[in-house]
Amino acid sequence: MHHALVYAPGGRIMTAEASSPASERSSTAIEPVAKGQLPDGMLTAIGGGLAAIGLFFGMGGPLWPDVLDAFDVSKSQFGFMIGAGLALSLPILVFGARITAAGGKFTVLTLSLVLLAISSAAVAGITGGLVVLASIMIVRGLGIALVDLTANTLTMDAERVTGRHLMGPLHAMFSAGSIAGAGAVALGLAVGLTYRSLYAGLVAVLLALAAFLVLPMRSWDRTDKANASPEAIDYRGALASPLIRLCGVLTALSFAGEALVADWTALYLRDERDVDSSFAAACIVAFAIAMLFGRLLNGKMIAALGVQRAIMVQGAISIVGGAMIVTETWIVLAMAGCALAGFGLAGIGPTALSVAGISMPDDPASAAGVTLAGGYIGLAITPIIGGLIADGISTRTTLTFVMVVSLLCLVLARGIPTRLYDGN
Repeated sequence: MHHALVYAPGGRIMTAEASSPASERSSTAIEPVAKGQLPDGMLTAIGGGLAAIGLFFGMGGPLWPDVLDAFDVSKSQFGFMIGAGLALSLPILVFGARITAAGGKFTVLTLSLVLLAISSAAVAGITGGLVVLASIMIVRGLGIALVDLTANTLTMDAERVTGRHLMGPLHAMFSAGSIAGAGAVALGLAVGLTYRSLYAGLVAVLLALAAFLVLPMRSWDRTDKANASPEAIDYRGALASPLIRLCGVLTALSFAGEALVADWTALYLRDERDVDSSFAAACIVAFAIAMLFGRLLNGKMIAALGVQRAIMVQGAISIVGGAMIVTETWIVLAMAGCALAGFGLAGIGPTALSVAGISMPDDPASAAGVTLAGGYIGLAITPIIGGLIADGISTRTTLTFVMVVSLLCLVLARGIPTRLYDGN
């Protein structure tokens, strides 16, 4: 028995049970039965966790040139360290259901925000070389993975409880955080602040969010466990599911595309196009704003086009955006390209996560963990390959891979079984 995912008008999710290929074709969508109510503030906390990662990435991309100079590392070394930090988090994602079950999802979310604060404080206050920065990146990778795992698992739970499509809107909070982060960097650099001062401000925001979660986290964890399915954790079942594996690949490609734009655009514009740091940061702001709107409108696109066609259209849009970023004519095309790439890539990852979660509703933590593991493989490989290409050829060549991953998303979207979805 499995659950077919149906997107109905208004972004509402419905599920249909099917026990055979024949019943898949003839099953009728039914409304999900809510198992409980979400406490006030819980969705705000989930969105806050995703916004924190967005803030982290939004500030990180424009400031990487300063960090590389301060720690005296090359682009290829930098790429390897980012990738290694994220690769070390893969076991956490695959076995994430056991971690969240043991510690409580909100408790783990709170502690992971503290890890992000620690890594940011280290960047702000420590000087050193390759080994020091590598250690910081390991802590950074673990913190990002844990926030991502808990926030997405909780969103899957909330979708099951409420029967609403929440993945896109909540992931829009990531984009909002990216906008705030990149905007803060652009403004801070314009008034003469150093990267250390800006990272110190990031530490304060992360600790404030963690403090907000400290008091209610135990109560919310009890509510979450009451709403959870009593069935056993089944990460092997998630790994064996062709649909979840496809979702993992799509997440890997979309995350890779996002990371390419967020981490390498500022380096490209500042080092190879001789653009000032404020304009480079503004391009990341444009990217983040477009991602925000892309995720807010993602549910409507799916309702209008169906999941398969929506991802194909989004892939095509991001191909055009990637081409504009590396077009060396008018510099304004780079900003417009960042916006188009952001709008196109924005919905692919959240859609894949939502599909994975509802295809395995009895164990969303395993579905989220396996799907995110795919995403993090993409995030881990991208900076390593990107850094080697940037050092060996050019950062512009690294950014051409935005078009490659977008094209792969467009092609692979055809593997999603359209009979499981209703886009009308």
